[in-house]
Amino acid sequence: MKITALKTFVLGSSWRNLILLRLETDEPGLYGIGEATVQWGDEGMLGYLVSLEKRYLLGQDPRDIEALWERVYRNEYWRRDFFVCSALGGVEMACWDILGKSLGVPVWRLLGGKCRERVRAYANGWYQVERIPEVIAERAREVIKMGYTALKIDPFGAGSYELSENEKCSSVEIVRAVRDAVGPEPELLIEMHGRFAAHTAIDMCNRLAPYRPGWYEEPVPPENTQALLEVRRAVAPLGIPVAAVSVCSLVISISTYFASVLWTSSSRMFAMRAAWPKHVRSPRWPKRTICLLRHITPARPSARWPRYIWPFARRISRFKRHLMTW
Repeated sequence: MKITALKTFVLGSSWRNLILLRLETDEPGLYGIGEATVQWGDEGMLGYLVSLEKRYLLGQDPRDIEALWERVYRNEYWRRDFFVCSALGGVEMACWDILGKSLGVPVWRLLGGKCRERVRAYANGWYQVERIPEVIAERAREVIKMGYTALKIDPFGAGSYELSENEKCSSVEIVRAVRDAVGPEPELLIEMHGRFAAHTAIDMCNRLAPYRPGWYEEPVPPENTQALLEVRRAVAPLGIPVAAVSVCSLVISISTYFASVLWTSSSRMFAMRAAWPKHVRSPRWPKRTICLLRHITPARPSARWPRYIWPFARRISRFKRHLMTW
């Protein structure tokens, strides 16, 4: 079996574009789907995938996943570059897709079998409305009516590094309004987008604690592990997890010393590769792709629930029939 082509598809949305790729083979009807989305870098990613196809993929056996991955990663000079790892992750997804289809089994079976019958998902991107507590609270009610039991929200607006007292109070009011709107049962997940100083992050974590967040995600820049450690130690008495590693290009090994929840952004480290060591007991929340939601999450004992970006769900669902339908 040989790879004969790599085709790309850009799925537009009001928030960001999704880049899907289709890896075709010389066996009729056998292809794999992957994702290589990058935020605001569509043209660069599409160009790099063309280069990747010519230099590494054409004529290769897509079932030799480890050899292909190593060849690209070791030979690319900027191997830890965001584009390299995103593209490589998407190609690897497609290769796993092809392997599963060729053997007539789902990918989760190849990764050791499933550990759960159902996978819980949370809603993200739903709060892109006017930044008024009542307006966001009403949107939260709509999302809960759709059946979601967990919502992620960034209540901080354009704030960065430090927040004024008015900005802090406004953020707290938004979270309070959402909690009042959805009731005590749904989980609220606080997204900080890695943009605060440690003291600001710690202050906001304490102010938001009464509303029982499910976690605080990326409170400080992800490359500043000392600041992350400082936040984790300060927040530990609250009993609320700190999530990290969302935007790292590639993680080969990471100490859970720095964070209590490890995010795996699937287009950059598809299997973490799939065989994240079982002794690493920190929960992992896979992000971004239907591929990973349907296969990696059921197969990993400590994987929790992936995000599902709302309101893109219906648009994404059009592609479901192409994704590992065997």
